[in-house]
Amino acid sequence: MKKIIYILSILFCSLSLGQVKDSIQKMRSSEKKLLDWGDYHLMNKKYFKAIKSYTQYDKTLPFENQLNLAKAFMSIGDLKKAEESFKPIVDSNKAEVVDYYVYADLIKSNPSLATEYREKAYKIPLKYISLNKETSSNDEKNKNYKIKNLNINSEKSDFGALFINYSDPEVIIFSSPQEIDFNKVMRKKLKSNSPVYNIFEANFNTSSFNISNIIPLPESMNSIFQDGPASLDIKRNIFYITRSSKTFGKNNLIQLDLYSIPFEKSTKKIAIPLSINGQNYSSMHPSISPDGNRLYFSSDRPGGFGGMDLYFVEILKNNKLGKPVNLGPDINSSLDEVFPFSFSENILFYSSNNNQGTEELNIKMGKHLIEKRWETYRLNYPFNSNEDDFSFSQ
Repeated sequence: MKKIIYILSILFCSLSLGQVKDSIQKMRSSEKKLLDWGDYHLMNKKYFKAIKSYTQYDKTLPFENQLNLAKAFMSIGDLKKAEESFKPIVDSNKAEVVDYYVYADLIKSNPSLATEYREKAYKIPLKYISLNKETSSNDEKNKNYKIKNLNINSEKSDFGALFINYSDPEVIIFSSPQEIDFNKVMRKKLKSNSPVYNIFEANFNTSSFNISNIIPLPESMNSIFQDGPASLDIKRNIFYITRSSKTFGKNNLIQLDLYSIPFEKSTKKIAIPLSINGQNYSSMHPSISPDGNRLYFSSDRPGGFGGMDLYFVEILKNNKLGKPVNLGPDINSSLDEVFPFSFSENILFYSSNNNQGTEELNIKMGKHLIEKRWETYRLNYPFNSNEDDFSFSQ
């Protein structure tokens, strides 16, 4: 009898344990379905259904689902609930740069705390830094691209190519050594051991890539000093030029400034220095964004990260300029970042000699994430070589 009772007890316990396991598995399956349905509804922009699924989950939401819940609240305009949902995200060790900026925007009613989170987001390293892969010149050549040496190139530098019309690229503008007879009256007064550059215009054959009919731009757009590179604001028909300043900086060094002038053949117009220029530092290498709302440039002005840094200014009404904004630590370094080229709203090409100890300029691409944070990539061969590579444009 005792033996029978013992066996029955074991069977009862086994059945009970099995039922408990089945119950746990069913509960876990039910919980997982809530999360899966929440993700599904969010993906299909059914935000209220997504919120209902997530909030029925009676435990602490996993990080990704918590983030999705916050996004759902933001999408329906419930910023208070979005703020509450974002708090555990930014308090975790999984939060990314973008999360801090989003949370800072949600707590605008607490400016000091919002500033604290913005400063934290500005300082922490990006998780995307590993995407900056250096490639060896011995790597297999990329057969999708081929670099062609144009017939205008000389033993000196020729750079800053710019198409006047992207849809019909038959006219090209570039910087090249100044002609001896250009402004020859004043030329006698100018002495330089280095090449002095002016901006030239030429016809470009899109089939053969040959360039012909090279002439300097009018004297209103050129000077006896250094001119170029330049950028054309198609929206307003304004030409922005890098030019040697008429004043000297520290230690009597010639500095470079930015000038603007209407883009026309008239010689009566005068290039005007921009308001962002300053004494004892240079501002150069202009690039207008495709929408015409921003002017990017390089400068060694105080307050940067060292060397030449990249900045932008908003172009306001009546062509006035806003306050220069440094592009931040993801792009700028203690060395030189120069020749910005605004390809699109979120893509910027530029050159940098911050390349693990090498001094050559390499072309890099910056992909804008949020505010002053960027993903950066070094372009592969054939865009970069063992020498200086710069002035990327189209």
